[in-house]
Amino acid sequence: MKKCGIILNAKDWKQFNLHKKGGEKTMKKFMLFILILITAMSLVLLNCTKKEREHNNPYDPLNPGGSSGDNGGGNGGNGGNGHEGIIHFDRPTYTGTNTAMITLIDEDLTNSTCDISVISDSDKTGIVLTLTNVGGEYKGNLGFTTNASVPNKKIKVKHNNTITAEYYDKSHSTWRTANANWKMFLGLYTETYETPKWDSEIQLLNWNTSCLKTEDITSSSAPEGSIYQRGEVTNDSETWWGWGIAAINGIDNPTFHNRSEWEGGRLHLTIMASNNPGIRVGIKDKIAHWVNLSNYGFDADGNWYTISIPFSDFGSVNFSHISNYFMMDYGGYSLTNGQVYYLDHIYWSNP
Repeated sequence: MKKCGIILNAKDWKQFNLHKKGGEKTMKKFMLFILILITAMSLVLLNCTKKEREHNNPYDPLNPGGSSGDNGGGNGGNGGNGHEGIIHFDRPTYTGTNTAMITLIDEDLTNSTCDISVISDSDKTGIVLTLTNVGGEYKGNLGFTTNASVPNKKIKVKHNNTITAEYYDKSHSTWRTANANWKMFLGLYTETYETPKWDSEIQLLNWNTSCLKTEDITSSSAPEGSIYQRGEVTNDSETWWGWGIAAINGIDNPTFHNRSEWEGGRLHLTIMASNNPGIRVGIKDKIAHWVNLSNYGFDADGNWYTISIPFSDFGSVNFSHISNYFMMDYGGYSLTNGQVYYLDHIYWSNP
Protein backbone atom coordinates (compact mmCIF):
# COMPACT_ATOMS: atom_id res chain seq x y z
CA MET A 1 0.00 0.00 0.00
CA LYS A 2 1.21 3.49 -0.83
CA LYS A 3 0.36 6.45 1.45
CA CYS A 4 1.99 9.86 1.52
CA GLY A 5 4.81 8.59 -0.72
CA ILE A 6 5.72 5.77 1.71
CA ILE A 7 5.50 2.16 0.64
CA LEU A 8 4.28 -0.21 3.36
CA ASN A 9 4.35 -3.95 3.04
CA ALA A 10 1.92 -6.20 4.93
CA LYS A 11 4.21 -6.55 7.96
CA ASP A 12 4.73 -2.87 8.21
CA TRP A 13 0.97 -2.20 7.96
CA LYS A 14 0.23 -4.64 10.78
CA GLN A 15 2.77 -2.92 13.06
CA PHE A 16 1.31 0.47 12.12
CA ASN A 17 -2.21 -0.62 13.10
CA LEU A 18 -0.97 -1.98 16.43
CA HIS A 19 0.79 1.34 17.14
CA LYS A 20 -2.38 3.27 16.21
CA LYS A 21 -4.57 1.18 18.53
CA GLY A 22 -2.06 1.66 21.36
CA GLY A 23 -2.26 5.44 20.88
CA GLU A 24 -6.04 5.36 21.08
CA LYS A 25 -5.86 3.46 24.37
CA THR A 26 -3.34 5.98 25.74
CA MET A 27 -5.59 8.88 24.74
CA LYS A 28 -8.59 7.27 26.42
CA LYS A 29 -6.59 6.81 29.61
CA PHE A 30 -5.46 10.45 29.47
CA MET A 31 -9.03 11.72 29.03
CA LEU A 32 -10.20 9.54 31.92
CA PHE A 33 -7.44 11.02 34.11
CA ILE A 34 -8.53 14.60 33.20
CA LEU A 35 -12.15 13.76 34.05
CA ILE A 36 -11.15 12.33 37.44
CA LEU A 37 -8.99 15.40 38.14
CA ILE A 38 -11.85 17.83 37.35
CA THR A 39 -14.24 15.84 39.54
CA ALA A 40 -11.77 15.86 42.44
CA MET A 41 -11.22 19.63 42.17
CA SER A 42 -14.99 20.22 42.15
CA LEU A 43 -15.39 18.16 45.31
CA VAL A 44 -12.64 20.16 47.00
CA LEU A 45 -14.35 23.45 46.14
CA LEU A 46 -17.73 22.19 47.29
CA ASN A 47 -16.22 21.28 50.64
CA CYS A 48 -14.58 24.68 51.10
CA THR A 49 -16.15 26.98 53.67
CA LYS A 50 -17.84 30.18 52.56
CA LYS A 51 -14.87 32.13 53.88
CA GLU A 52 -12.40 29.97 51.94
CA ARG A 53 -14.34 30.44 48.72
CA GLU A 54 -14.49 34.18 49.30
CA HIS A 55 -10.73 34.34 49.88
CA ASN A 56 -9.93 32.15 46.89
CA ASN A 57 -12.41 33.42 44.32
CA PRO A 58 -11.17 36.67 42.69
CA TYR A 59 -14.63 37.26 41.17
CA ASP A 60 -16.49 37.16 44.50
CA PRO A 61 -17.92 40.68 45.08
CA LEU A 62 -16.76 40.54 48.72
CA ASN A 63 -13.22 39.39 47.89
CA PRO A 64 -10.58 42.12 48.19
CA GLY A 65 -8.51 40.46 45.50
CA GLY A 66 -5.35 42.01 46.89
CA SER A 67 -6.25 45.49 45.63
CA SER A 68 -9.68 46.57 46.82
CA GLY A 69 -11.70 46.00 49.94
CA ASP A 70 -15.39 45.23 49.77
CA ASN A 71 -18.81 46.13 48.42
CA GLY A 72 -18.46 49.53 50.01
CA GLY A 73 -15.21 50.41 48.22
CA GLY A 74 -12.31 49.75 50.56
CA ASN A 75 -8.56 49.59 50.25
CA GLY A 76 -6.54 46.41 50.11
CA GLY A 77 -2.99 45.34 50.90
CA ASN A 78 -0.35 43.77 48.71
CA GLY A 79 1.86 42.42 51.44
CA GLY A 80 1.46 40.17 54.47
CA ASN A 81 1.27 36.45 54.90
CA GLY A 82 -2.22 36.07 56.41
CA HIS A 83 -5.71 36.11 55.00
CA GLU A 84 -7.09 39.39 53.75
CA GLY A 85 -9.90 40.79 55.88
CA ILE A 86 -13.30 41.55 54.37
CA ILE A 87 -15.76 44.03 55.93
CA HIS A 88 -19.18 45.01 54.62
CA PHE A 89 -22.61 46.43 55.47
CA ASP A 90 -25.72 44.32 54.88
CA ARG A 91 -27.29 47.13 52.81
CA PRO A 92 -25.97 50.04 50.74
CA THR A 93 -28.55 52.53 52.11
CA TYR A 94 -30.33 52.98 55.45
CA THR A 95 -33.18 55.29 56.42
CA GLY A 96 -34.61 56.57 59.67
CA THR A 97 -34.29 54.15 62.55
CA ASN A 98 -33.07 51.22 60.43
CA THR A 99 -30.30 49.17 62.07
CA ALA A 100 -27.21 48.25 60.07
CA MET A 101 -25.55 44.84 60.32
CA ILE A 102 -21.77 44.99 59.82
CA THR A 103 -19.88 41.77 59.08
CA LEU A 104 -16.12 41.19 59.23
CA ILE A 105 -14.46 38.06 57.83
CA ASP A 106 -10.79 37.44 58.64
CA GLU A 107 -9.50 33.93 59.30
CA ASP A 108 -6.49 35.34 61.12
CA LEU A 109 -8.77 36.39 64.01
CA THR A 110 -9.52 33.92 66.77
CA ASN A 111 -10.89 36.05 69.63
CA SER A 112 -14.57 36.08 70.57
CA THR A 113 -14.87 39.80 69.72
CA CYS A 114 -13.23 42.36 67.46
CA ASP A 115 -13.38 46.17 67.61
CA ILE A 116 -13.85 48.34 64.53
CA SER A 117 -14.26 52.10 64.05
CA VAL A 118 -17.35 53.76 62.57
CA ILE A 119 -17.44 57.38 61.39
CA SER A 120 -19.94 59.53 59.49
CA ASP A 121 -19.97 62.87 57.73
CA SER A 122 -21.55 64.27 60.91
CA ASP A 123 -19.12 62.61 63.32
CA LYS A 124 -15.57 62.42 61.98
CA THR A 125 -14.27 61.18 65.35
CA GLY A 126 -16.75 58.34 65.35
CA ILE A 127 -17.28 55.44 67.72
CA VAL A 128 -15.81 52.04 68.45
CA LEU A 129 -18.19 49.19 67.63
CA THR A 130 -17.54 45.71 69.03
CA LEU A 131 -18.30 42.80 66.69
CA THR A 132 -18.98 39.32 68.05
CA ASN A 133 -17.70 36.07 66.56
CA VAL A 134 -20.70 34.20 65.13
CA GLY A 135 -19.72 30.98 63.40
CA GLY A 136 -16.37 32.35 62.29
CA GLU A 137 -17.74 35.70 61.12
CA TYR A 138 -17.70 38.83 63.29
CA LYS A 139 -21.03 40.66 63.37
CA GLY A 140 -22.44 43.74 65.07
CA ASN A 141 -25.47 46.03 64.89
CA LEU A 142 -25.10 49.77 64.31
CA GLY A 143 -27.86 52.24 65.06
CA PHE A 144 -28.30 55.82 63.83
CA THR A 145 -29.21 59.01 65.64
CA THR A 146 -29.55 62.68 64.72
CA ASN A 147 -28.33 63.55 68.22
CA ALA A 148 -24.90 62.79 69.74
CA SER A 149 -23.27 59.46 68.91
CA VAL A 150 -23.57 56.68 71.50
CA PRO A 151 -20.38 54.59 71.93
CA ASN A 152 -20.74 50.99 70.73
CA LYS A 153 -24.37 51.62 69.73
CA LYS A 154 -25.24 54.56 67.45
CA ILE A 155 -23.48 56.96 65.08
CA LYS A 156 -24.63 60.54 64.60
CA VAL A 157 -25.98 61.22 61.10
CA LYS A 158 -27.75 63.79 58.98
CA HIS A 159 -29.62 63.36 55.73
CA ASN A 160 -27.51 61.85 52.93
CA ASN A 161 -24.50 61.16 55.18
CA THR A 162 -21.90 58.56 54.23
CA ILE A 163 -21.11 56.09 57.02
CA THR A 164 -17.75 54.33 56.98
CA ALA A 165 -16.76 51.17 58.89
CA GLU A 166 -13.00 50.74 59.32
CA TYR A 167 -11.00 47.66 60.34
CA TYR A 168 -7.22 47.48 60.66
CA ASP A 169 -5.95 44.25 59.08
CA LYS A 170 -2.76 43.60 61.08
CA SER A 171 -1.52 40.73 58.91
CA HIS A 172 -1.40 43.11 55.92
CA SER A 173 -0.76 46.38 57.81
CA THR A 174 -3.64 48.09 56.05
CA TRP A 175 -7.15 49.39 56.64
CA ARG A 176 -10.22 47.65 55.28
CA THR A 177 -13.23 49.94 54.84
CA ALA A 178 -16.88 49.70 53.88
CA ASN A 179 -19.29 52.54 53.06
CA ALA A 180 -23.05 52.97 53.27
CA ASN A 181 -25.48 55.88 52.98
CA TRP A 182 -28.10 57.17 55.43
CA LYS A 183 -31.25 59.00 54.42
CA MET A 184 -33.68 60.66 56.75
CA PHE A 185 -37.28 60.16 57.78
CA LEU A 186 -38.85 63.16 59.47
CA GLY A 187 -41.50 62.00 61.94
CA LEU A 188 -44.56 64.20 62.45
CA TYR A 189 -47.25 62.06 64.06
CA THR A 190 -45.58 58.68 64.45
CA GLU A 191 -43.98 56.38 66.99
CA THR A 192 -41.41 55.00 64.55
CA TYR A 193 -39.32 57.99 63.48
CA GLU A 194 -37.77 60.88 65.38
CA THR A 195 -39.77 64.11 65.29
CA PRO A 196 -38.85 67.76 65.79
CA LYS A 197 -39.29 68.80 69.42
CA TRP A 198 -42.93 69.14 70.38
CA ASP A 199 -43.98 72.52 71.79
CA SER A 200 -40.63 74.12 71.03
CA GLU A 201 -40.25 73.38 67.30
CA ILE A 202 -43.62 72.01 66.20
CA GLN A 203 -47.17 71.86 67.57
CA LEU A 204 -50.56 70.30 66.85
CA LEU A 205 -53.28 72.71 65.78
CA ASN A 206 -57.05 72.21 65.64
CA TRP A 207 -58.27 75.18 63.65
CA ASN A 208 -61.93 74.98 64.67
CA THR A 209 -62.50 73.25 67.99
CA SER A 210 -66.16 74.31 67.86
CA CYS A 211 -66.68 71.89 64.95
CA LEU A 212 -64.06 69.18 65.32
CA LYS A 213 -63.23 67.20 68.45
CA THR A 214 -59.85 65.42 68.37
CA GLU A 215 -58.25 62.95 70.76
CA ASP A 216 -55.40 60.46 70.90
CA ILE A 217 -56.51 56.84 71.13
CA THR A 218 -54.30 54.14 72.64
CA SER A 219 -55.16 50.79 71.11
CA SER A 220 -53.53 47.58 69.94
CA SER A 221 -55.43 48.06 66.67
CA ALA A 222 -53.36 51.12 65.74
CA PRO A 223 -51.85 50.60 62.29
CA GLU A 224 -48.47 51.85 63.59
CA GLY A 225 -47.31 51.74 67.19
CA SER A 226 -50.09 51.93 69.77
CA ILE A 227 -51.50 55.47 69.39
CA TYR A 228 -53.55 57.10 66.66
CA GLN A 229 -55.72 60.19 66.44
CA ARG A 230 -59.50 60.29 66.20
CA GLY A 231 -61.39 63.33 64.91
CA GLU A 232 -65.17 63.73 64.97
CA VAL A 233 -67.51 66.43 63.69
CA THR A 234 -69.61 67.48 66.68
CA ASN A 235 -71.17 70.72 65.42
CA ASP A 236 -71.96 70.74 61.73
CA SER A 237 -73.43 74.25 61.93
CA GLU A 238 -69.83 75.44 61.82
CA THR A 239 -69.59 74.02 58.25
CA TRP A 240 -65.80 73.56 58.26
CA TRP A 241 -62.87 72.03 60.14
CA GLY A 242 -59.10 71.84 59.77
CA TRP A 243 -56.18 70.26 61.60
CA GLY A 244 -52.41 70.38 61.22
CA ILE A 245 -48.85 70.05 62.45
CA ALA A 246 -47.14 73.42 62.31
CA ALA A 247 -43.93 75.18 63.16
CA ILE A 248 -44.41 76.92 66.50
CA ASN A 249 -47.01 79.68 66.10
CA GLY A 250 -47.55 78.41 62.57
CA ILE A 251 -50.96 80.08 62.24
CA ASP A 252 -50.98 83.47 63.96
CA ASN A 253 -47.27 84.31 64.02
CA PRO A 254 -45.52 81.69 61.91
CA THR A 255 -42.00 80.53 62.57
CA PHE A 256 -40.56 79.41 59.26
CA HIS A 257 -38.27 76.37 59.15
CA ASN A 258 -35.64 75.74 56.48
CA ARG A 259 -36.24 72.18 55.26
CA SER A 260 -34.53 72.48 51.88
CA GLU A 261 -32.97 69.02 52.22
CA TRP A 262 -36.45 67.49 51.88
CA GLU A 263 -37.26 68.96 48.48
CA GLY A 264 -37.93 66.07 46.11
CA GLY A 265 -39.23 63.84 48.93
CA ARG A 266 -42.67 62.52 49.87
CA LEU A 267 -45.42 62.89 52.47
CA HIS A 268 -46.72 59.67 54.04
CA LEU A 269 -49.83 59.07 56.14
CA THR A 270 -52.24 56.32 57.16
CA ILE A 271 -55.92 57.32 57.36
CA MET A 272 -59.39 55.84 57.83
CA ALA A 273 -62.63 57.85 57.59
CA SER A 274 -66.39 57.53 57.27
CA ASN A 275 -68.81 59.73 55.30
CA ASN A 276 -66.30 62.33 54.16
CA PRO A 277 -64.60 61.41 50.85
CA GLY A 278 -63.58 65.05 50.23
CA ILE A 279 -60.71 65.13 52.76
CA ARG A 280 -57.59 66.85 51.47
CA VAL A 281 -54.06 67.34 52.85
CA GLY A 282 -51.52 70.05 52.38
CA ILE A 283 -48.17 71.70 53.14
CA LYS A 284 -47.71 75.41 53.74
CA ASP A 285 -44.85 77.82 53.20
CA LYS A 286 -46.33 81.33 53.06
CA ILE A 287 -49.33 79.93 51.24
CA ALA A 288 -51.14 76.59 51.47
CA HIS A 289 -50.59 73.86 48.88
CA TRP A 290 -53.30 71.15 48.76
CA VAL A 291 -54.04 67.77 47.14
CA ASN A 292 -57.21 65.65 47.42
CA LEU A 293 -56.68 62.22 48.99
CA SER A 294 -59.19 60.70 46.58
CA ASN A 295 -56.51 61.13 43.89
CA TYR A 296 -54.39 58.56 45.74
CA GLY A 297 -56.97 55.81 46.16
CA PHE A 298 -58.54 57.06 49.39
CA ASP A 299 -62.24 56.39 50.06
CA ALA A 300 -64.12 57.24 53.25
CA ASP A 301 -65.43 53.67 53.52
CA GLY A 302 -64.20 52.78 57.03
CA ASN A 303 -60.98 51.10 55.86
CA TRP A 304 -57.38 52.09 56.54
CA TYR A 305 -55.43 53.56 53.62
CA THR A 306 -51.66 54.06 53.54
CA ILE A 307 -50.87 56.94 51.21
CA SER A 308 -47.59 58.31 49.82
CA ILE A 309 -47.62 61.66 48.01
CA PRO A 310 -44.66 63.14 46.11
CA PHE A 311 -43.94 66.69 47.23
CA SER A 312 -43.94 67.71 43.58
CA ASP A 313 -47.72 67.06 43.52
CA PHE A 314 -48.19 70.02 45.88
CA GLY A 315 -46.76 72.44 43.34
CA SER A 316 -44.01 74.97 43.98
CA VAL A 317 -43.49 74.60 47.72
CA ASN A 318 -40.67 76.71 49.16
CA PHE A 319 -39.02 74.17 51.45
CA SER A 320 -36.66 76.77 52.86
CA HIS A 321 -39.70 78.52 54.37
CA ILE A 322 -42.03 75.87 55.86
CA SER A 323 -44.68 77.02 58.34
CA ASN A 324 -46.96 73.93 58.30
CA TYR A 325 -45.52 70.44 57.81
CA PHE A 326 -48.93 68.82 57.45
CA MET A 327 -52.49 70.11 57.07
CA MET A 328 -55.80 68.31 56.65
CA ASP A 329 -59.33 69.65 56.24
CA TYR A 330 -62.86 68.73 55.17
CA GLY A 331 -62.20 69.62 51.51
CA GLY A 332 -65.47 71.49 51.00
CA TYR A 333 -67.60 68.36 51.49
CA SER A 334 -70.94 68.73 53.33
CA LEU A 335 -70.55 68.10 57.05
CA THR A 336 -72.84 66.13 59.32
CA ASN A 337 -72.44 65.38 63.00
CA GLY A 338 -70.77 62.05 63.61
CA GLN A 339 -68.40 62.14 60.63
CA VAL A 340 -65.09 60.67 61.86
CA TYR A 341 -61.54 60.17 60.72
CA TYR A 342 -58.63 58.18 62.19
CA LEU A 343 -55.09 59.30 61.46
CA ASP A 344 -51.69 57.72 62.07
CA HIS A 345 -48.03 57.44 60.99
CA ILE A 346 -47.50 60.85 59.36
CA TYR A 347 -43.93 61.47 58.21
CA TRP A 348 -41.72 62.86 55.45
CA SER A 349 -39.16 60.84 53.56
CA ASN A 350 -36.36 61.70 51.19
CA PRO A 351 -36.49 60.41 48.57
